[in-house]
Amino acid sequence: MRTLAILAGVTLALAAAPAAAQSVYELDESGQWVERPAPPAGENESVMTEVRRLIAEGRAGTAYDIINDWIRRNEERTLPETPLAYRLRGDALTAMGREFQALYDYELVARSFPQSEEFPIVVEREYDIAQRYLGGLRKKFFGLRIENATDIGIELLIRVHERMPGSELGERASIAVADHYFEEREMNWAVEAYDAYLRSYPQGPNRDHALKRRVIANLAQYRGPQRDVTSLLDARRQIAQLQRELPREAERLELDNRMVSLIEEELAAQSLESARWRLKRGDEPAARFILERLIERRPGSQAAAEARAILAERGWGPRTDSPAEPAQSEDAS
Repeated sequence: MRTLAILAGVTLALAAAPAAAQSVYELDESGQWVERPAPPAGENESVMTEVRRLIAEGRAGTAYDIINDWIRRNEERTLPETPLAYRLRGDALTAMGREFQALYDYELVARSFPQSEEFPIVVEREYDIAQRYLGGLRKKFFGLRIENATDIGIELLIRVHERMPGSELGERASIAVADHYFEEREMNWAVEAYDAYLRSYPQGPNRDHALKRRVIANLAQYRGPQRDVTSLLDARRQIAQLQRELPREAERLELDNRMVSLIEEELAAQSLESARWRLKRGDEPAARFILERLIERRPGSQAAAEARAILAERGWGPRTDSPAEPAQSEDAS
């Protein structure tokens, strides 16, 4: 009954007062209704306009003070201008060289107001900061830019891609992640990132770029016949795709039949290494099978010539039986 009486009193007071003198009633920390003066009509819009002007004029510090004060005065309620206010405070902080602090405001808008007009703007702001961090800008630590911010940049780009899938901005963020890993020679991550880009944007503007670099990244991962050849097998398949879809580019990059021949030589060398390893372990049947299959599949390779010499040295002639095939690291193609 007490609450109803207070609300009734508020309603009567608002009805009796002139429009210009109306007040805003809010709950204070103790749960009591308190009267506060309502801002003049258009005041909030004027504040936002003034803050924009100050930032544009290079007076970010003054802009920050004004918008920060506005946010503090209105932090207990959500107004139509609230998302814009947080975005503008972030813009002021960024202009002051405090872009990491600005990310807190941009994230608040992105998480709390995803339906607002400010959402795509703050996501693009985060993209811009990510690019600066990946470009070498360091995060401030006690006022000095000494802290590497690469991981923050990557995380921001991933968020941009996730928040705006299918968009131009999301596409740019996705390819930027892949290119960063490629340029930093983190080829395993680069392959995964280019794969992710091609899945999300199969006809994207950077499709050809991703196809080419993915092949190169797979080739760069190979570490010799004693190591895993999965990246070589992937590269061989991807070169075939490039030859079908981008024959001139494949030739220009030397990702053509000559490269396929080199890959085949490396795969043959891996099979020979596998056979020798089994011989050392005393597993002669498996070693013989691998050597014979190597000669059958890649008869013109240097490894095949060495395989023939091993077979002849051990007096192993052509098989008459068909033993079960041992597990291999290479594909069955």
